[in-house]
Amino acid sequence: MKRKRTHSGRKRLTPKEKKRLAVFLTVATLIWVGLLACVAWIAMRPAPLRAQPVTTEGNRALVNVAELHPGGVKLFEYEAKDGRTVRFFVIALANGSYGSAFDACEDCKQFDAGFRPENGELVCNHCGERFTFAKLGKSSGGCDPVFLRSQRESSYLIFDKDDLEAGLKFFPEMH
Repeated sequence: MKRKRTHSGRKRLTPKEKKRLAVFLTVATLIWVGLLACVAWIAMRPAPLRAQPVTTEGNRALVNVAELHPGGVKLFEYEAKDGRTVRFFVIALANGSYGSAFDACEDCKQFDAGFRPENGELVCNHCGERFTFAKLGKSSGGCDPVFLRSQRESSYLIFDKDDLEAGLKFFPEMH
């Protein structure tokens, strides 16, 4: 079947060609929208926290919480005696107290994925399980962040180095 020409001299598309073009344009549009959605989703994710080193003094590790406001979260790292790093969070709770937990859980510790803060929760970077700040220290096991004992002195939270060293079991050895 010979194609007819339009008044401008171009050939007209046959119905079959029009259908193929419509399918192609629909698929291309869906792929484009999907790519844009992925880029937007990645861009909207909060930036990962950068771990700050702790100050040590004798058998204690100190964290200054003076600038941590309710709902605020900071990630810290402690270098253990064997040279490995132990990461932990300090969270300023709404009631004016502070919570602390290792950046690890019982279920996903072998993946060394840790948590990220998101809208008043800690979210496991491996399995996506969510854990509210208010529950810190009130539950354990599973994918809950492992509670880390601390003591408040003035504007500092004090951690016993032995407790931090014991936390090494939640962080896999990298060979």
